Amino acid sequence: MTAREPEAINAARTSRNLFSILGIAPARGREFLPEEEAVGAANVAIITDGFWHSHFGADANVLGKTVTLDGKSATIVGILPASFGFPLQFPEPDVWLPRISDPDFLRPEQAVRAQAT
Repeated sequence: MTAREPEAINAARTSRNLFSILGIAPARGREFLPEEEAVGAANVAIITDGFWHSHFGADANVLGKTVTLDGKSATIVGILPASFGFPLQFPEPDVWLPRISDPDFLRPEQAVRAQAT
């Protein structure tokens, strides 16, 4: 694939089990792993079938390649089936990333202090 000009790409972060909850399995590759939701985990992405066709020419070897978002590379680990649509967000995301859970973001003692005002 040749270098592309920067463009706006619709992306979303989600919990690792969103697709399985919706009854969707990647057409190729895999879902997110639990450890990929941790702070400092490797950056991974699941792409839509349309994005796979438009940006990678439906290359059967796309898994393991990277997509760059906001200057950060994410390794493609899955491709959603062509039938998948997510009407709850418009425009629909082309690239899905795992939601990063930071257990130290708001510790219980911080929540108590925040409520004391």
